[in-house]
Amino acid sequence: MSDQQILAQLNQLPAGLKKEVEDFISFLLFKYESRNIDNKNRVSEKKAAFSEYRAVFQNAYSMEEIDFQLDKLRDEWERNSF
Repeated sequence: MSDQQILAQLNQLPAGLKKEVEDFISFLLFKYESRNIDNKNRVSEKKAAFSEYRAVFQNAYSMEEIDFQLDKLRDEWERNSF
């Protein structure tokens, strides 16, 4: 439906219905804008939730160090206790 068709139909409506159409359009715009704001806030909340741990992750062991520690634990676990 083109903009001209929409305007033609809108002009045929009584004044009371035109006001309802205006209110509905305002509602739709508000809903659209609030959804976009909510999505932006959700993304920033997720980033903020883990930002305090960022340094811990960056200073963590390398894969080789983790493998070494796991091998060490396996050796201790499999050791005979008798």
